[in-house]
Amino acid sequence: SKRFFRYQPSEVCKKQRMMFLAIKTENSVIKGKISFYCRMLKVTQQGFYKDLADKDRPWKYQDLADTMRTLASEDECNDTYGQIRMYQALLLKRSEGIRIPGERTVFFQRHKLFYTTLHPLYRQRNHDTNNKNQ
Repeated sequence: SKRFFRYQPSEVCKKQRMMFLAIKTENSVIKGKISFYCRMLKVTQQGFYKDLADKDRPWKYQDLADTMRTLASEDECNDTYGQIRMYQALLLKRSEGIRIPGERTVFFQRHKLFYTTLHPLYRQRNHDTNNKNQ
């Protein structure tokens, strides 16, 4: 007895269920199946339509991310900037008209940019520690 879903809908994150729903209804072009899919995937129709509307919206911190990437690429040692040094470097860039949020926000966005996308330095550190254990 094969199941239709590999996992139960509640085991899959909401964002993935919304993406599945958008694919199956061709971004809400196929109207008749939306209520059925929403009921089966345990998402609301209002949430689905809001997700479709927000899909093409630019990221809130895109200017900050671009500035952080240019700072890191200016010199080979800049990609080792910590939270405080990155924030101080961004404050120097404030004169260029870039809105700089608080230090904690810079920390979270820096972590999201450089460590979750497997920055080369991060990969290298993990690779080195894995070789030492062997």
